[in-house]
Amino acid sequence: MMILHIIRHAKADSSGSIPKDFYRPLTSQGMMDAARMGRNLAETGAKPDAIICSPAERTTRTAEIFADQLKFDSEKIIYIEELYDGRMQEYLKVVNEIDSKYKEVLLIGHNPNISYLAEYLTGSDIGDIPTSGMATIKFEKLKWSEIIKKSGELFSYSSPNQTFGF
Repeated sequence: MMILHIIRHAKADSSGSIPKDFYRPLTSQGMMDAARMGRNLAETGAKPDAIICSPAERTTRTAEIFADQLKFDSEKIIYIEELYDGRMQEYLKVVNEIDSKYKEVLLIGHNPNISYLAEYLTGSDIGDIPTSGMATIKFEKLKWSEIIKKSGELFSYSSPNQTFGF
């Protein structure tokens, strides 16, 4: 079995004071939410083999906070440029190219594509994943390269304000 935690980056500064979207930092609320969600994930016994994320400031910082809560070496975070402004198909390509040695992975990215990916993989009506929100998907008897539409089971969905287990 493989587990994919699809996570939207934490709340970022939207004041317009940062000249480029790529460099938007997390707000203090975003940092607290990411820490809470990372801690909640750690309490479930999650032990990711890899954390993959967009190289944007807000996803990078979210990944570092999750890594800290999960006792994951942040030096091993994998940054993939296509996750910054790529379409859902590029997100799927990233999933299909995950190394087979990894069985549990965090994928941290941006909306709307992170939400589209979660719905595509599960066939569930998830809607707009909020900042720091996470959909955990399980895949039975598949390789990463074999993951396609509706091939996963939505195991849980959580956000800083709500949690649903299935």
